[in-house]
Amino acid sequence: MLQHHTENVEIFFFFFPAKEVGGDFYDFFFIDEKHVAIVVADVSGKGVPAALFMVITKTLIKDQAQLGESPEKVFAKVNNSLCESDDEGMFATGWIGILNLETGVLNYANAGHNPPLVCNKDNGFQFLRSSKRKLPLAAMNNTVYNQETITLEPGDSIFLYTDGVTEACCKKEFYGEQRLIEFMNSHRKGEIKDVLHELKKDLDRFASGDPQYDDITMLMLKYKGKK
Repeated sequence: MLQHHTENVEIFFFFFPAKEVGGDFYDFFFIDEKHVAIVVADVSGKGVPAALFMVITKTLIKDQAQLGESPEKVFAKVNNSLCESDDEGMFATGWIGILNLETGVLNYANAGHNPPLVCNKDNGFQFLRSSKRKLPLAAMNNTVYNQETITLEPGDSIFLYTDGVTEACCKKEFYGEQRLIEFMNSHRKGEIKDVLHELKKDLDRFASGDPQYDDITMLMLKYKGKK
């Protein structure tokens, strides 16, 4: 598990690969003193080819975001770069958000990825579903991605994950979105570090010894507000 704290934000990551070489990735980085980017993605396939594609995709996303591009432009440019060089026919679902640490404004774009969960004090956790589902990165050249915006209030949090969470399996039954949101809401008052620990335990209990078929990646950010 990795963690990061500043006076404005608290971030925790978990990554549990299904094999020695995984295709999921997560990232966070500061674009400037006021903006932090959070990213989670899932590359098709497994093993070394997926890991190499993951490294390229992760690097391209970070490079574009640090140039100051908006989330939808980051994904559009990364998508076209990947399409030009993708000889293996691979693709990646992904989600990127850029948070203004002073205002709480979070601009984000979704490239065919699982919807995050956002928690505020009034409504608890709810799925942050995009208005239009877009293709994964490297699926088709010149794909146009949509940017959407929410505003986080101090104390709000956002949870990103890959489908290794919702598709954790027990006797051909998936953990699923309903179990996930019920779990998150039942633990909404916990420290985010503890929430992720307990979610992994719940996934293990659900699997009842069935093997882990997919990488499990989780990222949770809590916005503390401007100090």
